[in-house]
Amino acid sequence: MEPKIESRQAFSVVGKMYHGKNENQEVARLWGEAGPWMEQLEGMAVSDVAYGVMGNIDMDTGVFDYLAGLEVREDVATPEGLDRWPVPAGTYGVFPCTLPTLMQAFQAAYETCLLYTSPSPRDRTRSRMPSSA
Repeated sequence: MEPKIESRQAFSVVGKMYHGKNENQEVARLWGEAGPWMEQLEGMAVSDVAYGVMGNIDMDTGVFDYLAGLEVREDVATPEGLDRWPVPAGTYGVFPCTLPTLMQAFQAAYETCLLYTSPSPRDRTRSRMPSSA
């Protein structure tokens, strides 16, 4: 699965955060449990397009952050129990998918991040990809 490369202006995604290695399909579980918290975003979301934002990858342990959510208007507060991930303007790899192909897209994104990043000279355990790539 090859990513589409897209340039985007800065935006924010609000949803549920996961921190770990996804050893027990936790990312898929976030999406499987999305209905109730996505309802909280009604009227705040820019569209019905959902985002999985991944970053802060620890290259040594494989631990990363992942936010499943929706793009929201900048002027709205983050509902209680949800997290906001500001995505800076930049060029990103986008892995379009549906729920049935989510894990395939997730694996491709994870492997691509590992292939195309190298540790920063200042912090050899962190990816140099933008925090939202």
